[in-house]
Amino acid sequence: MKKTAIIPFTLLLLLALPSEVHAIAKKRPPVDTTKDTQAYPTRLVAMNEFNKTEFTLPDGVTKVDMGIYLPELVLTEIMQATKKLRIVPKTDPSNPEISPNRFVLEGGLTSFDANNFSNSIHFGYKPGVGDVGSGTIGGIDGTLMFTVGSLDMNFHIVDTYRQEVVAVGRGSAVTGNGSFSVGIDFSKNQDGSPHGSDLGYDFVFKSAMSAAFRTAVRNAIQQMANDPQTNFLMDWDTSVGAVNLNLGSLLLNNGARDDLAVGNVFSIYDNNLTHIGEAKISGLDHEQSVAKFKNDTGNKLLKSTKAGDTVKIYYLQK
Repeated sequence: MKKTAIIPFTLLLLLALPSEVHAIAKKRPPVDTTKDTQAYPTRLVAMNEFNKTEFTLPDGVTKVDMGIYLPELVLTEIMQATKKLRIVPKTDPSNPEISPNRFVLEGGLTSFDANNFSNSIHFGYKPGVGDVGSGTIGGIDGTLMFTVGSLDMNFHIVDTYRQEVVAVGRGSAVTGNGSFSVGIDFSKNQDGSPHGSDLGYDFVFKSAMSAAFRTAVRNAIQQMANDPQTNFLMDWDTSVGAVNLNLGSLLLNNGARDDLAVGNVFSIYDNNLTHIGEAKISGLDHEQSVAKFKNDTGNKLLKSTKAGDTVKIYYLQK
């Protein structure tokens, strides 16, 4: 659905002022608006159900299925990891009034291995095997030291329109081929508070393992978002909000919030998807951006453009 643009007064004022005029504040270094830069805007992604990966805690009773807890982890960690991807609520394809999401995030935990060798306690999840738990903490109080040999997450994004994988990210909390030690007290949370009704939730989010789970998720998301192929394979478009012949510019319906930047180049198409030309961003605010056509003698291309026309990424290297 294309948005109707409202040009903020501050943005119009900014466009009208000469470049020499600055606010009463510390002068910022000038932005090179002459250089073309590759656009890598934020993609909107919905979460599918994550892989069911269940393991038993050393109490011998509590089952932890990371597929249940990953949505909350991903939702919070993606904001810390990148601006290139943003989670949106999953729409219902069975409802004709709601368009289904095109890009869907899937995957989950692939391996987790924790050992307390002195008490012969082993727990976690191994691909192809499942729960690898053995030994219990019966009769043992306080903090136990565990050696974590693996904690890996794999995610991928599926383009449901093309039926293909368009992004892959693998993340680990274990560096290299090593391991790390962590002290876990299964009788209370890391901050000393008593466990709630869901011990599995407390283990993932409130125990000393919490930071490691978050690290693995964040690393996987960052790898996926930073891969140039992700930008190339995931389609993206917005629309022209307004055309200003007096200023010789276009207003686009996305801005800094969607990680657009000055110098980004986009292709403009009319409503019949006939190519009009390339436009480069010259200024932006949070929700919108201003762009000017390249090589537009006499504003010929600008005069051919209308509000509602389609804006797509122009790939400088492809």
